[in-house]
Amino acid sequence: MSAKGRQALGGVDFAAAMVRNAFTREMFPLLPDAAWNAFRVGDYDTAVFESFKAVEVAVRKKGNFAEADFGQTLMAKAFDPSNGPLRDQAGSLNRRKARQKLFEGALGEIRNPKAHSDPVITDTLTAVEEMMTAGALLRIVGGV
Repeated sequence: MSAKGRQALGGVDFAAAMVRNAFTREMFPLLPDAAWNAFRVGDYDTAVFESFKAVEVAVRKKGNFAEADFGQTLMAKAFDPSNGPLRDQAGSLNRRKARQKLFEGALGEIRNPKAHSDPVITDTLTAVEEMMTAGALLRIVGGV
């Protein structure tokens, strides 16, 4: 093998690639291609960010919010238990409050660090868990 070939192989994490290959696109049906493509190449930070960006876009669109509305503030407005356009009107007050906190918390805890700093997710399963969290939130938004 040439020196160039050894150098190219040296930058590949084969163990992580094998773990990634255990997951299929069908397991993330609601996530955008940008998230899936980033995940496939091991760019976990981008994969998670793109997953939560999709949540934000879906909430903004479904709730008819402006582009200037984003992040936790958007989630608080959209899922406000009293008058949020995406509140679960059939749910109890406690459940509506919990849904609002779920969305606010997910954006604050999982999305915001990726959007406002330079974290590095190195664990494949951590990325999968966070992407699946975004997928679950997208399912809720679609089901409201």
